[in-house]
Amino acid sequence: MQWLAARDHSRIELATKLLRWACQAPRSSASARQVGPAEDAFDAPASSGCSEATESPAEMSREDLRRIIDAVLDELQTARWLDENRFVESRVRVRSARFGNRRIHAELAQHGVELSAQTSQALIDSEL
Repeated sequence: MQWLAARDHSRIELATKLLRWACQAPRSSASARQVGPAEDAFDAPASSGCSEATESPAEMSREDLRRIIDAVLDELQTARWLDENRFVESRVRVRSARFGNRRIHAELAQHGVELSAQTSQALIDSEL
């Protein structure tokens, strides 16, 4: 909830953060591999700090974590706390003053979302 309170996130970005957080056994940032927003959280290699089969019975397997994170993200979207349209609008509003259409499209593609045709045309029209 703190991540969503700070700013809007895409589903992929939040899944990446949740998986990284859940996989950090000692909860230290030094032991986790940094996963970029372009990588899908669920396709990240096992070296991300979470093994496929864990040794301790108290820990969950990677598949269990994926299911739980998907369920949490579905609940957040149902409650409209996680909204990709709002994320896109926020990103466009913040970035459009400094960056052009291509840069914004590329950044949103890294987050796994796309601009609507109307928003994309508005960006093109606003460029010099």
